[in-house]
Amino acid sequence: DLVDRSPQVMGECFRRSMALRQCEYEFLCLIDNDFFFHSDGWATAFVNWCQSLPDLGIVAPLVAGATANGSQLCQQPPPYNFAYRNRRSVAVSSDFLPAFCWFIRTALGQEIGPLDTRLIHRGYDLDYCQRLVQKGRKLYIAQDVFGVHVGAQTIPVTNPMKEKWELEAKASLIGKWIIPKLKKLDK
Repeated sequence: DLVDRSPQVMGECFRRSMALRQCEYEFLCLIDNDFFFHSDGWATAFVNWCQSLPDLGIVAPLVAGATANGSQLCQQPPPYNFAYRNRRSVAVSSDFLPAFCWFIRTALGQEIGPLDTRLIHRGYDLDYCQRLVQKGRKLYIAQDVFGVHVGAQTIPVTNPMKEKWELEAKASLIGKWIIPKLKKLDK
């Protein structure tokens, strides 16, 4: 009951926003259809991190795969890669967490508000992370929870709308986050 596994990207932002709004549980885990856990007890570990880190906005797992938490940190699946073999019970602060697997307190998600549905592909996660950071929250990667993100499976490369959506998302993010900062610098 903690999980909303989005079956397709077209409704991903909307579905995740609805899950945040309608969730009656204390915590919510939002997971892409191309993400898979390789840790037993991941939900308990996430709950423990939420309870032990008062400034937590979102906690996400240590990830192998194409997008590996925004880096090429660990490309091989468990149990072969170094990060999986050497995982430990710490949470590392991050500037950004891709939305393929987020664990969040439902009340905080409701306070921050819905995901920006104008950012259908790429950008809604960056936007949401920025909004959390503005509210004084931190983003963490739980080193004791591990998963694999297959990556690039949510919208196939062959989808003719993919490039259009990415350009629209970039333009929206620039208008929302970068231009206001530039205007402040001009003053």
